Amino acid sequence: MSDDRYSPNSSPWRDVSFEEATRLAIDGAAPRFLASPLTPEEVAATLSSAAAEGLAVCPRGAGTKMSLGNRPSRYDLVLETSGLTSVSEYRPDDLVSVALAGTPLAAAQALFAEYGQWLALDPPFAATTTLGGVLACNQSGPHRLRYGTARDLVLGMRVAYPDGTLARSGAKVVKSVAGYDLHKMHVGALGTLGVIVEVALRLHPLPEERRILACVAPAGPPAWSALAAAVGGLLRLPLALGALEAVNREAARKLAAEGCEIPEGNLLLVLCEGHPRVVGRQADEVGKAAAAASLGVEEIAAGDGAARLIAALAESRTPRGTDDTVLKLSVPPGDTLAALAELEGALPGASLYAHAGSGVVHALPRLIAEDLPALVARLRARARSRHGHLVIQHCPSGAKSGVDVWGPVSAPRLVRDLKAALDPTAVLNPGRFVEGL
Repeated sequence: MSDDRYSPNSSPWRDVSFEEATRLAIDGAAPRFLASPLTPEEVAATLSSAAAEGLAVCPRGAGTKMSLGNRPSRYDLVLETSGLTSVSEYRPDDLVSVALAGTPLAAAQALFAEYGQWLALDPPFAATTTLGGVLACNQSGPHRLRYGTARDLVLGMRVAYPDGTLARSGAKVVKSVAGYDLHKMHVGALGTLGVIVEVALRLHPLPEERRILACVAPAGPPAWSALAAAVGGLLRLPLALGALEAVNREAARKLAAEGCEIPEGNLLLVLCEGHPRVVGRQADEVGKAAAAASLGVEEIAAGDGAARLIAALAESRTPRGTDDTVLKLSVPPGDTLAALAELEGALPGASLYAHAGSGVVHALPRLIAEDLPALVARLRARARSRHGHLVIQHCPSGAKSGVDVWGPVSAPRLVRDLKAALDPTAVLNPGRFVEGL
């Protein structure tokens, strides 16, 4: 790790207008000041000045995921990173790129696509989100089955801290044995430990062909057992499938209403992608797995249509309005569809989406805010019985006062010690992260 310090000559922020305060509010809490740094050094200087003034800082990229987390206990200054925009280094032969954190994901993907490559992340809001925002919130989508999450694709990082330090960790190569992966602790930390200003990323070749097959389950309770059998069979094969996504009948109807050509019923959507010969083999194996589980199977999308459906699946897990609730349940991968079936019984009428090979289920239930604390308590008890946990990814702002959106964490002392070491005066996003940090 190396570091340097930077000191500003004048105040790095300004007062916000009433309209800006309204736009930048988080769960009803509004800032007094706005900073829009253009360089990593200016970010570090802003944090140092804010710490000296006792101001609480909330970092913000494109603002697509500001509903994540608890209501901030203090919120004085919004630090916009959208001015940190450039791909500073790109080595196609090494499948590596370095970019500033405010760079739009879509712009970076367009550049990589010119060389037949991509950053293998397909999070919600992919058209507008920034690289730093994706990493700070550890966002991913259906392709996490094949490529992993954001944490798996970051090679190195440069981070600004409240003491004015700019620190770099990791490397700019895919294989490295130097130092510790300190940068990975910032992935998913919601900007509570430091502000990501630059990232080194591992890229992958774009697949030559994409096809999506739908495995359709018969109506009734055995549906999820049949789909689980198909998932188990596919995961045991060395196929490197792109994605395995399960949706219930209600979710399938919503996707169809939004223009996706998708069958009716409880479905397992299988993304076959890669070299055309590989895709053909994958499709054959999907057909065999479906037949063994007594499921119907049909191809529903290919090429650009398959890419659009995968993007729609990523976006479908997001709220459509401020009153919506989105729950994320994480369980051992082998329990994914059993947990989905259990949620369907506990949340009548909910839209349910699962990364079927990764142990993640998203639920968009129909409920009123007053019922949320009791419901979440019951679901967390069930999640613990499966060695899992449940997070509220979005809910009405007023409901957050009665529930911890994160729930208990496995190593609370470690989390508190990290916060104390890197942000001892609680400058960054106070109250929004786990353990009230």
